[in-house]
Amino acid sequence: MATTVRMPQLGETVTEGTILSWPKKAGDTIREDEVLVEVSTDKVDTEIPSPVEGTILQILVAEGETVQVGTPLVVIGEAGEQVAAEPEAAPEPVPEEASEPEPAPAVEPAPEPPPAPVSAPPIDASGTPPAAAAEEQRFLSPVVRKLARENDLDLSQIEGTGRGGRITRNDVLAYLEHRPAPAPEPAPAPEPAPAPEPAPA
Repeated sequence: MATTVRMPQLGETVTEGTILSWPKKAGDTIREDEVLVEVSTDKVDTEIPSPVEGTILQILVAEGETVQVGTPLVVIGEAGEQVAAEPEAAPEPVPEEASEPEPAPAVEPAPEPPPAPVSAPPIDASGTPPAAAAEEQRFLSPVVRKLARENDLDLSQIEGTGRGGRITRNDVLAYLEHRPAPAPEPAPAPEPAPAPEPAPA
């Protein structure tokens, strides 16, 4: 059975060696412990003896080549023996890339309900909202209120000249001076005279 001789480790820190020479060639017979190959490392040059006796069937590394420790160098066996091809190292399996998870479908947000309409504050018959009317009443002085009550005035018809449009006493008096006099009430129609009674026959 053929024997494959590999590059030995010639020191604790030696990882490779260079083939200097092959004293014998393929087809030559070699005895056990006879010099098989001369190797040079970064530490020392040395001769490697043959571990077995036989015929050199195949030299795998040429002179001058540098190989790693454990690399097959030569095959020794019986004359005429077929050399089995060195099995190629099986390639390391490439881990399959983890398939990226498909992104979850985007969830469309529910449409927001339309904002509730803001109801306008009720407006009284005079056309002024209660809040505005209360605001006007709050800025009226007691004198202005008294004049308005005595003269039956609609203060919404008077334009204020005070701060912030406030109605003052002078505004009320000026309005009274320029206010048209109320139309006189029509005189009542005279009652018809009673019909004369007929004279007796």
